[in-house]
Amino acid sequence: MDTQQTEQIVKELNSFIKNLDRWATQLQTATVILPIISIIASLTVGFFTTELPSIALKGLALLSAFCSIGVSTFKLEKKARDMREAYRYLKHSMLKYVAGEDDIHKLIANYFIAEEKVGNVELDQVSLPKLAEVK
Repeated sequence: MDTQQTEQIVKELNSFIKNLDRWATQLQTATVILPIISIIASLTVGFFTTELPSIALKGLALLSAFCSIGVSTFKLEKKARDMREAYRYLKHSMLKYVAGEDDIHKLIANYFIAEEKVGNVELDQVSLPKLAEVK
């Protein structure tokens, strides 16, 4: 492998590390914001039942249900942890490469390990039917 190929690989992996960090942060933010939206929508329905039109109440109830069930169905907290773990693992691997402790082949192997840590989107089989029942 020549120097130009190595530089290209390092550049792509650095870009992937930045993406992992961004994705983990976005998922962590969603796991905080979605339950808050759910709570606010539920409280609004509870406190303003007589003041709001029926369609608004139904919309807020639906929003609340989708936010709360969506977080658990798509296992957002787990996915955020997986992304953060992969970010830390690959960032550590990159630092070891830059320090000369690992070679490019070890860095590439660690990339695939980080990909495995990220995994696929998993659905909670208990919460999924609840999402379909929301009316």
